[in-house]
Amino acid sequence: MSEKSPSLMIKTILGHLQNGVEKLESGHLSPEDMELLVEDAKELYERMVILRYKIYETNVLGVKEAVISASIRQTEIETPIDLFGSIDEPTPAPAFEVTFANDEPSESTIGDEEATLEEDLFEQEDEEEASEEEASEEETIEQELIEEETIVENLFEEVEEEAFEEEAIEEETIEQVVTEQAAPSSWEPEFSGDQPIWMAEMEANIRDNRSVFPLESLIGAFTLNEKLQFINELFDGSSDDFSSNVKQLDQLASIDAARNMIAELADTFSWDTESEIVEDFIYKICRRYATGA
Repeated sequence: MSEKSPSLMIKTILGHLQNGVEKLESGHLSPEDMELLVEDAKELYERMVILRYKIYETNVLGVKEAVISASIRQTEIETPIDLFGSIDEPTPAPAFEVTFANDEPSESTIGDEEATLEEDLFEQEDEEEASEEEASEEETIEQELIEEETIVENLFEEVEEEAFEEEAIEEETIEQVVTEQAAPSSWEPEFSGDQPIWMAEMEANIRDNRSVFPLESLIGAFTLNEKLQFINELFDGSSDDFSSNVKQLDQLASIDAARNMIAELADTFSWDTESEIVEDFIYKICRRYATGA
């Protein structure tokens, strides 16, 4: 089943919202239209949250190594002295200076030696300054890398805390609404002859170990964490497949029809029929048809 472009789906939902707003402004918005407008707004929010999660997972969680900016470069020290001379030019013969025993060094010779010593001292000072500058630049680069790593770690912690807080708020809200508006049912699954054995065992386990609160609709019955898990593990990462199949499961006439559709989905997407995530999904379907609606 091919997945549509996320941007195309978002544009479609925005078009529906625009039509609803125009009806609202003209005073022709019926209660049914208002319900559709609310559902479209929820759908837009859910898609944007999932899209944000995927983009963050790719662009931030996928980074393996710290990347140093191309503008940070170390100073290269070039030695301006040619030790061997040019290859094409012949090597000049060494100059010898003949000094007699009674001769004293001339003032020009002493001046040349002092100039040579001063040049050597200047070169040593330049090399020491260059080494200090290089060491300073290396310390600066290391400090910048440490600061970048600290920023990324803080960003990860903030995003994780935000995700956990949103999930906790949504789960608490849903549980509170279910507890206040619905009472536990004495749900007993009626197994059909053509029902797969693994599905019958999961329903029996749900009956024995979970409280089955009836759900009037599957739409809006999933927390953000549940949606991400079902999309990634049961529908090959396709949010469109998840949404379309949940809507179809919500509109079936009986739990037997839902069982047949679940069996087809398990074959299509190669579900692990012994996994807990599959049982969690079937638990939602059992709650939907607990009242026989």
